[in-house]
Amino acid sequence: MKIVQESEQRMRNSQNYGKYIFIMLAANSFFVYFHRSAVAVITQDLIREFSTSAVQIGFLGSMFFYAYAVMQLPAGALADAFGPKKTISLFTGITSLGALLFGLAPSLFWASFARFLIGVGCSVVFICAIKIFAVWFRSDQISSYVGLFMLAGNLGAISSTVPLAVLTLELGWRSTFGVLAGVSCLIALLSWVVVRDQPKAPLSEEALQESKPTPKERISFEEAKKVLFNKQLLSVAAVLAVYFGTLLAFSGLWAVPYLMHTYQLTKAEASYMVSAIPIGISIGAPLFGILSDKVVRGRKKVLMLGTFGAILAWIPLAFRTADLPRSILIGIFFVLGLCYGIAPIPPAMCKEIVEKEGSSFVGLAIGYMNMFAFLSVTVYQTLIGYILDRISSVGLEGVFSATAFSWAFRFCLGSLILVSLLFFFIKETFPPTQGADHSQKET
Repeated sequence: MKIVQESEQRMRNSQNYGKYIFIMLAANSFFVYFHRSAVAVITQDLIREFSTSAVQIGFLGSMFFYAYAVMQLPAGALADAFGPKKTISLFTGITSLGALLFGLAPSLFWASFARFLIGVGCSVVFICAIKIFAVWFRSDQISSYVGLFMLAGNLGAISSTVPLAVLTLELGWRSTFGVLAGVSCLIALLSWVVVRDQPKAPLSEEALQESKPTPKERISFEEAKKVLFNKQLLSVAAVLAVYFGTLLAFSGLWAVPYLMHTYQLTKAEASYMVSAIPIGISIGAPLFGILSDKVVRGRKKVLMLGTFGAILAWIPLAFRTADLPRSILIGIFFVLGLCYGIAPIPPAMCKEIVEKEGSSFVGLAIGYMNMFAFLSVTVYQTLIGYILDRISSVGLEGVFSATAFSWAFRFCLGSLILVSLLFFFIKETFPPTQGADHSQKET
């Protein structure tokens, strides 16, 4: 009896300590999303500082996503080989170094290299966090903690709008990134101290088994090819890539300059309006998840709903670019973010497609899908910059015309319409027996 009581006490202590680990991981998530969107607020400052063009600024902004995309496949291997604690602590240190270098960058080249380092540092956080959640929390708690983890990230994205704009106005963008470097360094040190790969007393036998690598996870070339060239998987990945690419290229780089140049808003005013996008995402992600799992009980219809909602939101931006009331603009930004709440649906479809094929390499497939999504952001950020440069005669002065933004937004709208044609070929993946009533199975 005493042994059982001691075991239960250790389990309770482990669960309580797991909450401290979650807080530390949530802090990492906060700054991953913060860094991802931070360049949007200082785009104008960078153009003036380095006397550069929109294409080059687009390239600078895309370096974060190049690094993030390239690291998606090796990130899991690093977490397995060295443990998530060491991996997340080391790479958050790299984020700190990148932020410091960005603040000190003497040229566009060094600023771009610094953004690449920041992307490398941020790339492992999500995978390490999921690996830790699987060990520290029960199966019926993991989804809730993942949702809170993503909420912390979106709070970071919101903070990279108005709060960052105010901070850069007070300190200047260089000093601001010096402060961010110090904060990231502190988080790296605290991660090393607080985070543990697994509790001394696992919460359950299931959690213990999930923490151990199994021999069947060794990837053969034939199995990998079967997963990576699956037509259904590639179609879903293409939809996610275009949606992700258009939205983040806009919200993460060009939305603030668009409002400043077209509507003559201040940096703080423009940042305030753009914050409607991450607020929409914070609401949309759990909403679309519940809609898919509990209401519609399907993936494809929900993915279509979010995509078509985004298309409707892009139409006024593309064709009434310069004469939209502020209230309407905020509403459009909110809808764009809300519809991006479909982001958890493609990974779920990815998992179901792979399992239907009889493969266990879900992690490989999701990393592969994420790689497409983040590479897409780099493409759209650069192409939008190219359009702005080509159409705006004053582009080199850091001011872009409403006509240029209009054509850039039409390009994004056209991309979404084109990729939506893939819905004719995508099949429903939601398992017909998933969530079925257990009493029915017993009878």
